[in-house]
Amino acid sequence: MRIEIRYWLCVSLCVFTAMPLFGQQPRQRAAIPPNHVYHHLFRYIVHLESLRGQGADNTLIAVLSKKTLETSDSETLQLRREARLYETEIEIVDREAQAITRATRNRYPQGRLSPGEAAPAVPPILLALQQRKESILAHHIDNLKASLGNSRFANLDQNLANRFLPKIHLQQLPLPTRPSGPTIRNSDPMAH
Repeated sequence: MRIEIRYWLCVSLCVFTAMPLFGQQPRQRAAIPPNHVYHHLFRYIVHLESLRGQGADNTLIAVLSKKTLETSDSETLQLRREARLYETEIEIVDREAQAITRATRNRYPQGRLSPGEAAPAVPPILLALQQRKESILAHHIDNLKASLGNSRFANLDQNLANRFLPKIHLQQLPLPTRPSGPTIRNSDPMAH
């Protein structure tokens, strides 16, 4: 799961926030697209549930729902349900993307390009998979809105913006440097 989170963060940083790559410094803090807050919320809820499955009590989810999000018990159940469904669908897409990335990496022994060889282009299928992830996220946000109703969803949305979003900090992942020649890893951000 940690690899999937790193993959999502890398893709989010590269594709959605248009942060500069390859050593350039960003001019301002990267903004998180509004719907991506729900991605982080869903993943966080699933993480908290996994902790509960490892013996932790239910207080972490209760604190998140009652204090931060101000949701009722039934709304919390709806959030947890959507989070689990979202996670299940995203894991399938992530596994597909990992297989494509692995196949691309396998074409380059030890991640090295031949002298003068350009880094491979991002496979179009990875971009299509990213679009599928966006569609999945939008679908689950719409489901949540339909189940909560416009007023309660607006309240949740406001609480996310005021209390959850400020706790999300994106940072540019440093790309590894190699002393001898270009590699696929420091040439292609989608290969990570």
